[in-house]
Amino acid sequence: METADFLIVHHSQIIDSCPFLPFGLLGSSFAMANAGISMSSRLGATCAGIILPIVTLGLLIYTWYIYVFRVCVSLLLKNLSHSVAEAVVFIVIASLLWFFSLFSYLRVLFSQPGQPVNKRPSSPRETPPLEDTKTPLRLPIYYYSPSLYDPETLQARISDNRTPTQFPIVSISYADGNQRYCDVCHCIKPDRSHHCKDCNACILKMDHHCPWVSGCVGLGNYKFFYLFVVYTCLYSLWVAVTATPLVVDAVNHKGLGLDAQWVVLLFIAFMFGLVLLGFSFVHTTYILNNKTTIEHLSSRKQDVRVDFDGSGMNFEVVDVHHRELLYDIGKLNNWKIVMGKSPLGWPVPLYRGAREGYTFPFGPNAYKKVVGLAETQRKARIAALEAPRVEPLNMETMSGPSN
Repeated sequence: METADFLIVHHSQIIDSCPFLPFGLLGSSFAMANAGISMSSRLGATCAGIILPIVTLGLLIYTWYIYVFRVCVSLLLKNLSHSVAEAVVFIVIASLLWFFSLFSYLRVLFSQPGQPVNKRPSSPRETPPLEDTKTPLRLPIYYYSPSLYDPETLQARISDNRTPTQFPIVSISYADGNQRYCDVCHCIKPDRSHHCKDCNACILKMDHHCPWVSGCVGLGNYKFFYLFVVYTCLYSLWVAVTATPLVVDAVNHKGLGLDAQWVVLLFIAFMFGLVLLGFSFVHTTYILNNKTTIEHLSSRKQDVRVDFDGSGMNFEVVDVHHRELLYDIGKLNNWKIVMGKSPLGWPVPLYRGAREGYTFPFGPNAYKKVVGLAETQRKARIAALEAPRVEPLNMETMSGPSN
């Protein structure tokens, strides 16, 4: 398990670190405590996954009702001093943003983030060849090569006999070169996938676990999550900006009493508008740089395995800084991978971009840099092996012949 995969501490590690305590007492008490914490955590996550979506839907419906009927209708349509067209514009724009926010949210709730197919070996060191291919036993199952890049889909195809593979190939691995493996799901983890302890599953291109959407945000629903954040931000700011002068005018110049519903509406609108404005900026940056939240927050180096041929034995593992943009293929292409190729589909929460989450193209500069580091590392290692060995001096030789 990796750090980003929410490390699991085994009972034996705790027991070994406390040898002065009775083994049976410590083992049973720790197991019971750990089971209690796990059950409590799982129960809490389940409750949050049910309550928070209801709260979110309730806030969306409540704010729309107050804005339309208690603000626009009461303060504009019933007041002949204001233009009816102004009220219609306010209501139409707010309702459109509200509809797309609600639609995007429902798409997030009812779309799966994507999980790796569990049909791989039960041990990370027993990697069989792909079905109907000639892939060697020890070659990574999921890897990237420039020959596998498809400019039409902006994705990297999985190798088959019809597509000759250009070496070197690159893949994310452990420091020893073994493929990333999940002991819980019993499957080899594709690049950028992680195991979520709350969902108890590996998620393709996992971004983060979000209790507000009752699950994980990953490959299959990230676009819908992003659109929900953006539309809710715009809806909140529109409500705050247009409702504030109407409420102030009603209280100061119309002699109307301050309605508590107005106060609640403005508080919710300003709070969520400003918070989600920051979220929108952050996730827009992630999309343009082709990064996930986990990749951005991680402080661990990335171990990239570089295979120079198809033997599965001739490879190097290089350390790449965690800030390196491995998957950056250009701002526009990065955007299309998430939002889709057609600009007409970008604002619509119907179809997502990338369909396959097992292989990801490296950026041209990142690929050259990683391969260059691997070649330099290999040459240095070969030179060290071929260097003449200096025999240690013998003490008898140094002291000369004895008399």
